[in-house]
Amino acid sequence: MRTAPVGEINRLVTFLSPSAGLVRAMAYGAAKTTSRLRLATLLFINADLRLYRDPVKDHYKITEITCRDDFGGIRASVPRYFAASLWAEVVLRSPGAAEPADLYALLLDCLLALHSSDLAVQRGLSAQFIWRYLHLAGLQPDLHGCAACDRPLAPAVAGYLSERYGDIRCADCSALSDAAFSAGARAYLSHTQKLPPARAAAVRLQDDRGLSNVLYRMVQRAVDAPLAALQAGAGML
Repeated sequence: MRTAPVGEINRLVTFLSPSAGLVRAMAYGAAKTTSRLRLATLLFINADLRLYRDPVKDHYKITEITCRDDFGGIRASVPRYFAASLWAEVVLRSPGAAEPADLYALLLDCLLALHSSDLAVQRGLSAQFIWRYLHLAGLQPDLHGCAACDRPLAPAVAGYLSERYGDIRCADCSALSDAAFSAGARAYLSHTQKLPPARAAAVRLQDDRGLSNVLYRMVQRAVDAPLAALQAGAGML
Protein backbone atom coordinates (compact mmCIF):
# COMPACT_ATOMS: atom_id res chain seq x y z
CA MET A 1 0.00 0.00 0.00
CA ARG A 2 0.99 3.61 -0.56
CA THR A 3 -0.68 6.53 1.17
CA ALA A 4 -0.87 10.25 0.49
CA PRO A 5 -2.31 12.94 2.82
CA VAL A 6 -5.69 14.39 1.85
CA GLY A 7 -6.82 16.93 4.42
CA GLU A 8 -5.77 16.48 8.03
CA ILE A 9 -7.18 13.06 8.82
CA ASN A 10 -8.06 11.45 5.48
CA ARG A 11 -5.66 9.42 3.36
CA LEU A 12 -5.61 8.49 -0.31
CA VAL A 13 -4.41 4.88 -0.51
CA THR A 14 -2.95 3.15 -3.58
CA PHE A 15 -2.91 -0.64 -3.44
CA LEU A 16 -2.31 -3.59 -5.74
CA SER A 17 -5.27 -5.92 -6.10
CA PRO A 18 -4.81 -9.40 -7.61
CA SER A 19 -8.05 -8.94 -9.57
CA ALA A 20 -8.17 -5.22 -10.38
CA GLY A 21 -4.52 -4.16 -10.48
CA LEU A 22 -3.61 -0.75 -9.09
CA VAL A 23 -6.52 0.91 -7.30
CA ARG A 24 -6.82 4.23 -5.47
CA ALA A 25 -9.29 4.62 -2.65
CA MET A 26 -9.99 7.12 0.12
CA ALA A 27 -9.60 6.07 3.75
CA TYR A 28 -11.65 8.66 5.60
CA GLY A 29 -10.42 9.42 9.10
CA ALA A 30 -7.51 6.99 8.74
CA ALA A 31 -5.02 9.38 10.37
CA LYS A 32 -6.94 9.37 13.67
CA THR A 33 -5.23 7.25 16.31
CA THR A 34 -8.55 5.61 17.15
CA SER A 35 -9.65 4.94 13.58
CA ARG A 36 -10.36 1.35 12.57
CA LEU A 37 -8.87 2.27 9.18
CA ARG A 38 -5.53 3.39 10.65
CA LEU A 39 -3.89 0.25 9.22
CA ALA A 40 -4.39 1.79 5.79
CA THR A 41 -1.73 4.41 6.62
CA LEU A 42 0.99 1.73 6.97
CA LEU A 43 3.33 1.02 4.07
CA PHE A 44 3.86 -2.53 2.82
CA ILE A 45 1.01 -4.43 4.41
CA ASN A 46 -1.01 -7.33 3.03
CA ALA A 47 -4.66 -6.80 3.88
CA ASP A 48 -8.22 -7.62 2.92
CA LEU A 49 -10.16 -4.46 2.04
CA ARG A 50 -13.85 -3.81 1.71
CA LEU A 51 -14.56 -1.01 -0.75
CA TYR A 52 -17.53 1.16 -1.61
CA ARG A 53 -17.72 2.78 -5.05
CA ASP A 54 -19.44 6.13 -5.20
CA PRO A 55 -21.26 6.04 -8.59
CA VAL A 56 -21.66 9.84 -8.68
CA LYS A 57 -18.06 10.83 -7.93
CA ASP A 58 -16.70 7.64 -9.52
CA HIS A 59 -14.22 6.89 -6.77
CA TYR A 60 -13.68 4.25 -4.12
CA LYS A 61 -13.54 4.50 -0.38
CA ILE A 62 -12.30 1.90 2.10
CA THR A 63 -14.97 0.86 4.60
CA GLU A 64 -13.17 -2.02 6.30
CA ILE A 65 -9.63 -3.38 6.52
CA THR A 66 -8.29 -6.65 7.95
CA CYS A 67 -4.53 -7.13 8.10
CA ARG A 68 -3.00 -10.44 7.02
CA ASP A 69 0.71 -9.48 7.20
CA ASP A 70 1.98 -6.17 8.56
CA PHE A 71 5.64 -6.71 7.52
CA GLY A 72 6.96 -4.83 10.54
CA GLY A 73 10.43 -6.23 9.86
CA ILE A 74 10.53 -4.28 6.59
CA ARG A 75 9.69 -0.93 8.16
CA ALA A 76 12.16 -1.60 11.01
CA SER A 77 15.16 -1.95 8.64
CA VAL A 78 16.41 0.80 6.35
CA PRO A 79 17.89 -1.59 3.72
CA ARG A 80 14.71 -3.69 3.69
CA TYR A 81 12.60 -0.54 3.45
CA PHE A 82 14.52 0.67 0.39
CA ALA A 83 14.29 -2.75 -1.27
CA ALA A 84 10.50 -2.83 -0.79
CA SER A 85 10.27 0.79 -1.94
CA LEU A 86 12.09 -0.09 -5.16
CA TRP A 87 9.68 -2.92 -5.94
CA ALA A 88 6.64 -0.78 -5.10
CA GLU A 89 7.91 2.04 -7.30
CA VAL A 90 8.35 -0.34 -10.23
CA VAL A 91 4.75 -1.53 -9.80
CA LEU A 92 3.38 2.02 -9.45
CA ARG A 93 5.23 3.27 -12.53
CA SER A 94 4.06 0.51 -14.83
CA PRO A 95 0.28 0.01 -14.51
CA GLY A 96 -0.98 -2.65 -16.87
CA ALA A 97 2.49 -4.02 -17.63
CA ALA A 98 1.61 -7.48 -16.31
CA GLU A 99 -1.39 -9.53 -15.23
CA PRO A 100 -2.43 -8.24 -11.77
CA ALA A 101 -2.66 -11.71 -10.20
CA ASP A 102 0.85 -12.66 -11.34
CA LEU A 103 2.35 -9.34 -10.25
CA TYR A 104 0.56 -9.52 -6.88
CA ALA A 105 1.86 -13.05 -6.26
CA LEU A 106 5.43 -12.00 -7.13
CA LEU A 107 5.36 -8.91 -4.93
CA LEU A 108 3.81 -10.78 -2.00
CA ASP A 109 6.31 -13.66 -2.21
CA CYS A 110 9.23 -11.21 -2.24
CA LEU A 111 7.85 -9.14 0.66
CA LEU A 112 7.32 -12.28 2.75
CA ALA A 113 10.94 -13.29 2.15
CA LEU A 114 12.25 -9.77 2.73
CA HIS A 115 10.50 -9.39 6.09
CA SER A 116 13.14 -11.39 7.98
CA SER A 117 16.06 -11.47 5.53
CA ASP A 118 19.71 -10.54 5.96
CA LEU A 119 21.54 -8.00 3.77
CA ALA A 120 22.98 -10.55 1.33
CA VAL A 121 19.55 -12.06 0.70
CA GLN A 122 17.99 -8.60 0.25
CA ARG A 123 20.13 -7.83 -2.81
CA GLY A 124 19.30 -11.26 -4.22
CA LEU A 125 15.58 -10.64 -3.68
CA SER A 126 15.74 -7.36 -5.59
CA ALA A 127 17.48 -9.15 -8.46
CA GLN A 128 14.82 -11.87 -8.43
CA PHE A 129 11.95 -9.39 -8.28
CA ILE A 130 13.27 -7.33 -11.21
CA TRP A 131 14.13 -10.33 -13.39
CA ARG A 132 10.73 -11.93 -12.83
CA TYR A 133 8.95 -8.62 -13.30
CA LEU A 134 10.65 -8.27 -16.70
CA HIS A 135 9.35 -11.73 -17.58
CA LEU A 136 5.77 -10.86 -16.56
CA ALA A 137 5.98 -7.62 -18.54
CA GLY A 138 7.26 -9.43 -21.65
CA LEU A 139 10.55 -7.53 -21.50
CA GLN A 140 12.95 -10.21 -20.25
CA PRO A 141 15.86 -10.58 -22.69
CA ASP A 142 17.23 -13.91 -23.90
CA LEU A 143 20.19 -14.97 -21.75
CA HIS A 144 21.58 -17.51 -24.17
CA GLY A 145 21.99 -15.78 -27.52
CA CYS A 146 22.96 -12.47 -29.11
CA ALA A 147 19.87 -10.48 -30.07
CA ALA A 148 21.68 -8.89 -33.03
CA CYS A 149 23.39 -11.79 -34.81
CA ASP A 150 21.51 -14.76 -33.25
CA ARG A 151 24.74 -16.52 -32.35
CA PRO A 152 24.55 -18.47 -29.07
CA LEU A 153 26.46 -17.06 -26.12
CA ALA A 154 28.87 -19.66 -24.75
CA PRO A 155 28.28 -20.43 -21.05
CA ALA A 156 31.70 -19.08 -20.07
CA VAL A 157 31.48 -15.87 -22.16
CA ALA A 158 30.08 -12.56 -20.95
CA GLY A 159 27.21 -10.86 -22.75
CA TYR A 160 26.52 -7.13 -22.90
CA LEU A 161 23.35 -5.20 -22.15
CA SER A 162 22.61 -2.89 -25.08
CA GLU A 163 21.93 0.64 -23.83
CA ARG A 164 20.17 1.45 -27.10
CA TYR A 165 17.98 -1.63 -27.53
CA GLY A 166 17.72 -3.12 -24.03
CA ASP A 167 18.69 -6.64 -25.15
CA ILE A 168 21.76 -8.83 -24.64
CA ARG A 169 24.48 -8.94 -27.30
CA CYS A 170 27.81 -10.56 -27.91
CA ALA A 171 31.09 -8.65 -27.76
CA ASP A 172 31.15 -8.17 -31.55
CA CYS A 173 27.66 -6.64 -31.68
CA SER A 174 27.82 -4.51 -28.52
CA ALA A 175 28.75 -0.85 -28.14
CA LEU A 176 31.56 0.43 -25.94
CA SER A 177 29.06 1.94 -23.48
CA ASP A 178 27.13 -1.34 -23.00
CA ALA A 179 27.34 -2.88 -19.52
CA ALA A 180 28.91 -6.31 -19.18
CA PHE A 181 26.51 -9.12 -18.25
CA SER A 182 28.84 -11.74 -16.82
CA ALA A 183 28.62 -15.44 -17.58
CA GLY A 184 28.13 -16.10 -13.86
CA ALA A 185 25.20 -13.68 -13.66
CA ARG A 186 23.53 -15.28 -16.68
CA ALA A 187 24.01 -18.75 -15.22
CA TYR A 188 22.64 -17.57 -11.85
CA LEU A 189 19.46 -16.14 -13.38
CA SER A 190 18.94 -19.18 -15.58
CA HIS A 191 19.41 -21.57 -12.62
CA THR A 192 17.21 -19.69 -10.14
CA GLN A 193 14.31 -18.57 -12.35
CA LYS A 194 12.10 -21.56 -11.49
CA LEU A 195 12.87 -21.48 -7.74
CA PRO A 196 10.64 -19.64 -5.25
CA PRO A 197 12.06 -16.12 -4.67
CA ALA A 198 13.23 -16.89 -1.10
CA ARG A 199 15.17 -19.98 -2.20
CA ALA A 200 16.52 -18.25 -5.29
CA ALA A 201 17.78 -15.26 -3.29
CA ALA A 202 19.64 -17.59 -0.93
CA VAL A 203 21.80 -18.83 -3.82
CA ARG A 204 25.02 -16.85 -3.57
CA LEU A 205 26.51 -15.03 -6.55
CA GLN A 206 30.03 -13.66 -6.27
CA ASP A 207 29.37 -10.58 -8.42
CA ASP A 208 25.93 -9.71 -7.05
CA ARG A 209 26.64 -5.97 -7.24
CA GLY A 210 27.45 -6.23 -10.95
CA LEU A 211 24.23 -8.15 -11.62
CA SER A 212 22.20 -5.64 -9.60
CA ASN A 213 23.58 -2.73 -11.61
CA VAL A 214 22.67 -4.41 -14.90
CA LEU A 215 19.15 -5.24 -13.70
CA TYR A 216 18.63 -1.70 -12.39
CA ARG A 217 19.43 -0.42 -15.88
CA MET A 218 16.99 -2.91 -17.37
CA VAL A 219 14.08 -2.04 -15.12
CA GLN A 220 14.56 1.72 -15.48
CA ARG A 221 14.46 1.24 -19.23
CA ALA A 222 11.31 -0.88 -18.83
CA VAL A 223 9.45 1.81 -16.86
CA ASP A 224 11.04 4.55 -19.00
CA ALA A 225 12.04 6.67 -16.01
CA PRO A 226 14.73 6.92 -13.35
CA LEU A 227 13.67 5.26 -10.10
CA ALA A 228 13.77 7.47 -7.01
CA ALA A 229 14.33 4.48 -4.70
CA LEU A 230 17.60 3.68 -6.48
CA GLN A 231 18.86 7.21 -5.91
CA ALA A 232 17.68 7.46 -2.30
CA GLY A 233 18.87 3.94 -1.43
CA ALA A 234 22.27 4.15 -3.14
CA GLY A 235 24.75 1.99 -1.23
CA MET A 236 22.00 -0.13 0.35
CA LEU A 237 20.45 -1.69 -2.75
